[in-house]
Amino acid sequence: MDEVKEEFLVTKTIQEVEVEREMDINFVGVYITSDDKLPIEYYQKAMNFHRKGDRTIFIFICDIETFIFCEESFDGKHAVGDARILRTSVKTFDFALMTSCNSTIVSNDVGVLHALLNNGVTTVYKPKLTEEPDYYVPWMISEHMANWYAID
Repeated sequence: MDEVKEEFLVTKTIQEVEVEREMDINFVGVYITSDDKLPIEYYQKAMNFHRKGDRTIFIFICDIETFIFCEESFDGKHAVGDARILRTSVKTFDFALMTSCNSTIVSNDVGVLHALLNNGVTTVYKPKLTEEPDYYVPWMISEHMANWYAID
């Protein structure tokens, strides 16, 4: 029953994003998993970069392990703009919602796929040379893409 409720809520959210997207609202998708170890400052800088006045809504999709972190960090009290935080476990709905957004804040390799498919403005983490090589993939892609920006 919980899966049916979740499917309904995510489907409704996707429809809301599509309707509001046509109203010139900038939807910025952020997909955070427990494997992401990026500094909170990266997300804050990326949110400031994407902000377009009151017409920006940040959609955070967080897995079960990162949901509390997302709520505490991006609930609107500490974040810039209006943030909506969703906890889902249905990967297909996560994917559909993220690709429905206008823009993406990339925090992992899956976020690269979302960004490539929605073809919007994308921010990626610019790693320091001493950091994990995993962070280099989105950054290297950003070097060759229009509308992709690296933020340190």
